[in-house]
Amino acid sequence: MTTLTCPSPSVITPLIGSGNYFFSLVKFPELTFFIQEVDLPEISLGVSVQSSSVHDIPIPGDTMEYGDLTCTFQVDAQLKNYMAIHRWMIGLGYPEKHQLYKDLMNDVKNENSYTEIAKGYTEGVMNILDNAQRPIVQARFVDCFPTRLSGLQFSSMNADASPVTAQVTFTYTYYKLVVST
Repeated sequence: MTTLTCPSPSVITPLIGSGNYFFSLVKFPELTFFIQEVDLPEISLGVSVQSSSVHDIPIPGDTMEYGDLTCTFQVDAQLKNYMAIHRWMIGLGYPEKHQLYKDLMNDVKNENSYTEIAKGYTEGVMNILDNAQRPIVQARFVDCFPTRLSGLQFSSMNADASPVTAQVTFTYTYYKLVVST
């Protein structure tokens, strides 16, 4: 009778802690310090089917899909971080007048963007840290822009002074994982 055994790795690495990260948006550094949660989004690879006379055979497709990037952040006392995301979304959607879009495109945060479309985007960077708080991997999100900003809930029912939080969801072109050196 054959006994199956699971090989053990030659080097056992410690597990990563859930708080070992920091996330930043290149054009919005005012948000970095206040991020409480961020999920590294899922990715999926499409599947094609190769027909055969016996049965269809699944083969790897050529289309990648990336999940949304969602961050939860504490809202600062002057609402600066919340308003920065709000202004960004209002500028992209210009619900009142086209001047809102023009103002976003002319914002000082866009001085290094060379094309108009790039002015609406920013790069997001999630640094994943080891247990000694040293970067081990960077997730770089290319061409991020916000698609959803939660409302803010204020309540006089809470006896404790818990901070107000908000969620922002970003869409992006793709992300890549880069090992830190």
